[in-house]
Amino acid sequence: MEAKSQDKTMKNILKPMSTQSIVDRIVERITNAIINGELRAGDKIPTELELSESIGVGRNSIREAIKILVSQGVLKIKRAEGTFVCDQFSSSMLNPLIYSLILEKDASKDIVELRRTFDTGILEMVIRRVTDEQMILLDQALVQLKQVLSPPDVTPDQVLEADIAFHHVLVQITDNYLIDRISNMIERLSVPSRRKTISQFLSANQRQHIIDLHTDLVDLIRRRDTAGISAAMERHFSLWVHEVNDIG
Repeated sequence: MEAKSQDKTMKNILKPMSTQSIVDRIVERITNAIINGELRAGDKIPTELELSESIGVGRNSIREAIKILVSQGVLKIKRAEGTFVCDQFSSSMLNPLIYSLILEKDASKDIVELRRTFDTGILEMVIRRVTDEQMILLDQALVQLKQVLSPPDVTPDQVLEADIAFHHVLVQITDNYLIDRISNMIERLSVPSRRKTISQFLSANQRQHIIDLHTDLVDLIRRRDTAGISAAMERHFSLWVHEVNDIG
């Protein structure tokens, strides 16, 4: 049964394709085979020669497609053994998405919506899963944020670092490594606009408002108040959205 399944996988990968965007189509075909479970972690893919002859394209196109997938952390080359599907997560897998979002026109607004949607889900999970010990860690992160905001000469980067640390505790409470990875990507994308928003807060002497917004989240979690998530997220993101809209 396993041999038949493997044969079917090879047929799907090796069948001829049109010549339009050859490299991209090879990348897409191999990626889809992995997504669909036709290729699994650790599986060896056909050789360049096998792919070239079966698909009907030049070996240079095959080689370029494999290079792309290796750079994305999807495939790995083992010298003298062949090319295999990666069996471990690589942060480079997220880079193409990061770069595509950076290059998108008006991407900042989309990033705000992405993070608000993502953080809403995280908050929901945290309320369901948080333990007393984890609440202590969250309280400590809030105290640290307050301490960072105390000096009159605090910089936006210092506040941003404390804010990231606070939200990192929330992510850790979910105990989900995929959420952790995706959150890291969203965090990297949102840093420029978050830094600018924090600068506006500090310039307007609204430090207490930053503290209040984060205190609201901690209190919401402590009360296990799932009904209040939507309103809390609206408050938490309102000024960031305003700042991004001004940029746009």
